[in-house]
Amino acid sequence: MRQTCLLSELMEEYCVALQNEKPANEETQKRYRDALDTMLRLLGDREITGYTRQDLLVLKTKLYRWPANVNKLKEFHGKTAEEIVRMKTARTLDKRTVDIKYMDKIAAVFQYAFRQGMVAGDIAQNVVKAATVAEKKADKRKPYDMEDLKKIFASMPVHPERPHLAWIPLIAAYSGARHGELCRLKVSDINVSHRIPSMLVTEEDDRGNIVTNARGEASQRLVPLHPLLVEMGLLEFVARRKAQGKELLFELRRKGSDEFVPLTGEYYARSFEAFNRKHVTNDRRKSFYSFRFNVHRALLLKKVSLEICFAITGHVPQYGSAQIAAEDHRLADKYSALVQLAYPGIDLAALKEKLGILFR
Repeated sequence: MRQTCLLSELMEEYCVALQNEKPANEETQKRYRDALDTMLRLLGDREITGYTRQDLLVLKTKLYRWPANVNKLKEFHGKTAEEIVRMKTARTLDKRTVDIKYMDKIAAVFQYAFRQGMVAGDIAQNVVKAATVAEKKADKRKPYDMEDLKKIFASMPVHPERPHLAWIPLIAAYSGARHGELCRLKVSDINVSHRIPSMLVTEEDDRGNIVTNARGEASQRLVPLHPLLVEMGLLEFVARRKAQGKELLFELRRKGSDEFVPLTGEYYARSFEAFNRKHVTNDRRKSFYSFRFNVHRALLLKKVSLEICFAITGHVPQYGSAQIAAEDHRLADKYSALVQLAYPGIDLAALKEKLGILFR
């Protein structure tokens, strides 16, 4: 049996071994380590042979009371883990987050220790309950229905200093792009090739991590712009940003300052979620990702091939991970597919008029 060590040392060894086995980008590694650091605070750092299954069950209970975004809220700064758990908070981690983001990870750490002969038994066995079929079905994301879309486009805010509030959901509804992908867009990413306007999207997964290819380069896909986006004035907006000498298509002005900072997907996600719950729906299965489901479903109903659907939306089939071929030479095929996308009964005339203030 190997010599024992502190939990913090075990976590470090496990992270190194995991990175060697399944390399991940820096952002993913940081998220993983942040989750482990939180659990280390709650468990305490001691010899790993001193932990029991009961310690992990108590940890799970504490995580259910752990505030979401704890590191970003001032009221928790300087507090111990036990003090934070006892404090009342409006929003705590949900069950799925606790199981997937936290307990799965700490279970993997102790199972690694067991496989390496550092502890006598697997104390993490069956600590994380597998989701039932009913739970998985309840958590499944849903597309927006037509009434939802009408509410979105009718309530969408249009503000000269925050044009992203209108443009990002509008582009998503007619492209299926993720919010982080749209927040990353540069002015130079919008171009016209062979008379087809398009945007070069830096690929993200559903957790906001940049997807990389076999060479470690950021994966990108070329997505044609739907004619409606052109009609609504997107190319004029891009030209205006270019004339202003801007590099990024969307950015934020710091409060009380003339300084601009990049618009992040994480920041925008919170903003859209608040808008979504206030003006659109209380169904938490409907979120920004619902736009992707809308686009994907609409294209399939038009008999567009799966390959072209995935090349447009960036969806990866759950039943496989086949590589999508180089996209630039298929731009016309993707454009021919995308122009078939329509939302019957949706009138954007009022929104188009409001968007006009962005060009004044």
